[in-house]
Amino acid sequence: MEDTKTDGTVLDTLRKVQSRQLSPQNISLATRRSLVEHLSSDGYSVAEMAEILQVNERTVRRDRAAVREANALEFDPELSSKMAGALLGEADNVVNRIRRAARAKDTTVAEKIAAEATCWRVKKELVESLQSLGHLPTAPAEVRGWLVASLGIGVPTGPELMEQLTRIAAVAREAGGDFYDKVIDLQERAEVLELAEDIEETRSQLDRSSKEDDDGC
Repeated sequence: MEDTKTDGTVLDTLRKVQSRQLSPQNISLATRRSLVEHLSSDGYSVAEMAEILQVNERTVRRDRAAVREANALEFDPELSSKMAGALLGEADNVVNRIRRAARAKDTTVAEKIAAEATCWRVKKELVESLQSLGHLPTAPAEVRGWLVASLGIGVPTGPELMEQLTRIAAVAREAGGDFYDKVIDLQERAEVLELAEDIEETRSQLDRSSKEDDDGC
């Protein structure tokens, strides 16, 4: 029986099946399921896979179910932390790449503004993702409480921090150098707190609006 075990990769087998150099009837169950997994990732429908592999659609559905079961994640209490770390690192990389591209000499003002807007969306979605994973508090009071407990100092609200840092940035811009870069970094950190407060406020408004609608019914 000719199979990917002796004939190479899944792609090699798929090419031979599609070119009719290899009959799908001569491949093992494991190989067929590997082909189903590959074809599914390429966007093929159940009917298309059934035609390519010369089986009925019910067989393809069973194979897809088996692939999902084989790829199922086992419970890992550390997975949330790992995913949060991966998200944080990737978000930083995305923002850095966007800002590096925006510094090109031929970048227009409109493109620079669009780049910053994109960076803001990346950070906003990062905050929401970290909140959903339980690695960032949702309520502003919880955020400030967490910072107070961690740092042992009182912490102003996000908007208050941004206002203070904006004034400092105006002075630091004239000084330039590493000091201004440090202020920009502080502003980015303050944005996280401000975003968390905005998200919670929006959620509270939606909850109040839904409650009012229900009471009016």
